[in-house]
Amino acid sequence: MRIINDKDASKIYVDKSNYKKLVKNITPSKKAKTISPKKVQKVKFRIEKVLNVKGRGTGAPVYLVASKDKKYSSWTTQSGLQYHYLNSKVMKNVKKLLMRIANRLNTSLKKANSKRNFNAAMKAAKELHGNQRKFVLRSLKQLKKDDSMSMGETNLLIFGLQ
Repeated sequence: MRIINDKDASKIYVDKSNYKKLVKNITPSKKAKTISPKKVQKVKFRIEKVLNVKGRGTGAPVYLVASKDKKYSSWTTQSGLQYHYLNSKVMKNVKKLLMRIANRLNTSLKKANSKRNFNAAMKAAKELHGNQRKFVLRSLKQLKKDDSMSMGETNLLIFGLQ
């Protein structure tokens, strides 16, 4: 994953000690060193912990993401995350087909056009390699199970398209 550079982006904390504090508590110390999301656009993050907030207004999960070396970490919502390779050249074919479905008023995969685009996206995803192939195929299978792009709330790949 990568953290989207947005005006509403969460602070990204620098240092392993801040990561250890974030794992135990959602609020870090006040003296924690931070960095702008703009400066870490090329850094890959992975989801370390998910906190489901039930009983609150939004109820959306909050994710603790950290870089591989734990140098950068942050609590963020799903809207602040994007699949790192979503805009890469190899994902172009898959993304183009999924965007066609996402841009329709009715995103149900039972419609003929959506079904055809989805099947073509699956075929394009099977041409990917390694972990990227596994992740994209797993996301597409989840999408098929949910039967609609609008229900892809927990699907991080699909969420980046909307």
